[in-house]
Amino acid sequence: MIRSPPNLGLDATVDELFSPSGGWNVELIHNTFLPDVAKSILQVPIAVGTNPDALLWHYKTCGRYTVGSGYWQARGLHRSPCSSMASPLRYWWTSFWRLHIPLKVKIFFWRACFDWIPTNFNIARRGILVNGRCGACQASPETTKHALLDCKKLNHIRTEWSHVRTAVRGNPASFFDFVTALFAVASEEDNELFCVLVWRVWGCRNAVLHGTYNMDKSEIFCWSQDFLAEFRSHFRGQNQVLPLAPPIPVQWTPPVLRGFKLNCAVAFGRNGEQIGLGMVIRDSTCEVFACCSQSVGSNLNTRTSKLVAIQRGLQFGLDCGIFLSVFEMDDVQLINWVNSGHHFDSEYGAILMNILHLSVCFHGLLFCHVPASANKAARGLATYVLGGVGDTFWMEESPSCISDVLETEKSV
Repeated sequence: MIRSPPNLGLDATVDELFSPSGGWNVELIHNTFLPDVAKSILQVPIAVGTNPDALLWHYKTCGRYTVGSGYWQARGLHRSPCSSMASPLRYWWTSFWRLHIPLKVKIFFWRACFDWIPTNFNIARRGILVNGRCGACQASPETTKHALLDCKKLNHIRTEWSHVRTAVRGNPASFFDFVTALFAVASEEDNELFCVLVWRVWGCRNAVLHGTYNMDKSEIFCWSQDFLAEFRSHFRGQNQVLPLAPPIPVQWTPPVLRGFKLNCAVAFGRNGEQIGLGMVIRDSTCEVFACCSQSVGSNLNTRTSKLVAIQRGLQFGLDCGIFLSVFEMDDVQLINWVNSGHHFDSEYGAILMNILHLSVCFHGLLFCHVPASANKAARGLATYVLGGVGDTFWMEESPSCISDVLETEKSV
């Protein structure tokens, strides 16, 4: 059932959905909008300051329009979701490009499926004065299907291929119709051999036409089998996975002298009903200066939760009145976002701008990505709050829940 918002007027603005504390008025939003709409609204982060309005292109994560993104979006609009052939053909093309055959064979086969190879029939159809009939048998027009499948000079190949040819019912009108019917019933190995076979047939046809080479038609099938077997053995050798030495885990390292390092992490409850944030501030002697374990609303998505964690971590550093020199987190994408500044026009732009404004308070602050093995203390605090203990702060003392981790990292 669709209902209109009963709690807002026609001229209502977004700020009427805010609570007095500056966050979303969760109760009002749930009482006003449908559940899925309310959930989407609550996932939008709220800017701390006032940023000017801007037009955003939400089809790219950076929020900026490009010709390329506009092209792909327009192309998607022209696809007919109602067509019963659209999805099967897309699946067929995907399976074709995944075949383990040389790229030059794939490109030829792709051109043949679109009838883009220069057969006599195609050349004559374009107004060039040539005989449109097959140069080998002189019996029929040399269409793509005739040149690669139906010419009587290919009888020996058809005999060798009879176990697959008989699986295709009837006589498909075009080469592409035959190919789609064949691929639906043949194995992947047979499909790969068929692609190599017609590629070789076309190569021999051109060699005969130009008088450079004349292979016996009976040899084409065996040559194609040998060629594909050699390619497969080479392909397997190139893609053989060699045993690797176990990676050496990266450990946490202290900051330089006269500076503090803040490690930040996010943990999610089993059902996504709770999100925990963990923050640890340590000095150059590995001593803990302050720690924080907080929970945030479960309505936030993963990216927003981690950006909120960065924002709260910086605010935590300001509240402690210290000089942060390094900020570490185990999410390389978001750290790159903060460092590059390329996503301020995205849907996350407001919170990224908040992070920028907070970071300038720490002159020369470095945002660094570290693996999870170097962020264990912060992760431990993020997980700790998921146990229902509530938000907890520690000043100049080590939390007992991560004491083992802190001692281990201090001794390294």
